[in-house]
Amino acid sequence: MIVVRQLGNGGAFSPNKTNTSFTLFDDTILVDCGYNVFRKLEKPYDIANKIRFLLITHDHDDHFGSAGTFIYFKEFALRSPLYFYAPTIVANRYFEVINYYGRYSYPADKEDFWHVKHYPSDSWKELKVEIENELSSHVENPQVDILVQDSHGIIENASYRFKFEADGKRYAITISGDTKANRKLMDFAYTDAKVDYWMLFHDFQIYDTVNSIHATSTEFNQLYSEFEKAHIVRVHTDEDDYKEIWTLEDVTNFCEEANNISW
Repeated sequence: MIVVRQLGNGGAFSPNKTNTSFTLFDDTILVDCGYNVFRKLEKPYDIANKIRFLLITHDHDDHFGSAGTFIYFKEFALRSPLYFYAPTIVANRYFEVINYYGRYSYPADKEDFWHVKHYPSDSWKELKVEIENELSSHVENPQVDILVQDSHGIIENASYRFKFEADGKRYAITISGDTKANRKLMDFAYTDAKVDYWMLFHDFQIYDTVNSIHATSTEFNQLYSEFEKAHIVRVHTDEDDYKEIWTLEDVTNFCEEANNISW
């Protein structure tokens, strides 16, 4: 089983690099769909066709820019259902764009738009995603928890935690949106998860500059222990050297090695 597939590692200003986005659980869930991510999803129809859930972290184009195109593609080209989860501001922006083109309307009292469902962020206390038979027998009902927090002027920035069991072990995989290093996120990914194995795909900026709007090495060293840093995969870095495929074995090996790091 492919637990995580990282589609790209590029940030907002890297048109030649695919924006940082992920699919999870054998390509059933897509987290973020930046302005150039659709190009990567359009060709391998098997991946696009398997995606049933689109989760958006926040309202920046490198995380959301081609989400509308992907939703159209799923509906009209592939004729396959898609469920859309996003902070309220993101969902509102999407539906404003739809109305702008004048061909479609979205009544305020209606939750169903084609096969797209919008759930306001204040209803995301605990969300159980039923994937039916799309996932392996080890991960039939992953629990998806959402942390919504402010981040450098973003009204709502969601980080997603995916909890599941496999081979008698409990796992948690967290994907942050754009965020500086902070204890609230680390508690969400690790302390509150209460699992055997955990890992955090953490937004990171390779340039350690003052007043950065992304996490930096200085922040990591100030706020996170060596044990915690060992569980982090740094993403959104614009670097080409990243691991694209994480199988269950890869995740397990990564977490076991990290668990051996001393505080």
